[in-house]
Order: sequence, then C-alpha cells, then structure tokens
Amino acid sequence: MPEMPEIQSGGNSTLVTLFSTKKNFLNEELEMLSERQRKIIDYLKKHGNISRIICMDLLGVSKNTAKRELTGLVAKDMIERALSWQRGLLCP
Repeated sequence: MPEMPEIQSGGNSTLVTLFSTKKNFLNEELEMLSERQRKIIDYLKKHGNISRIICMDLLGVSKNTAKRELTGLVAKDMIERALSWQRGLLCP
C-alpha cells in the first residue's frame, strides 16, 4: 500500500508529494531519456518531488523548456503531475 501524500504549505504555495508502489526504473527506460530528463529523474530519486522552478534551475533552462521536459516525462509515464507544475511532481 502506498504512503499517504505529504503536504507542505508555505507562503502562497503548496507542495504535494505523492508516493507510488512502483520500485525503480529499468535501465532500458533510463537509456531512452535525454540527458535533461535523466537529470530530472535523478533529482526525483533523491528528493521525491520537483517543481518547474527547481527544474529550471537544475537544467539551466527557460520556463517553457522545463515544462516541455517535465511534460515529456509525464507522456512517457515516468512521472505524474501533482496539482500544477509550480507545486511539484512525483516520481512513480
């Protein structure tokens, strides 16, 4: 059974972290990702969630590029969107 969501509020933002029952990504799945997407997955493995702003800083890219990279991972079913890009994503 997955853990209950973790909710953190501060200022005018909320970060929701959801936990999944999926264990790890297969090496083949990771090899098919771009370098940027692998950085995002590595960050998620360490921290459990990522926001678009953190993604922008992590990759040194614009807001639109960060959103494209995150959306690409969602399309590949590697991560799931949690509320909004500003509020965090999770690693399944």
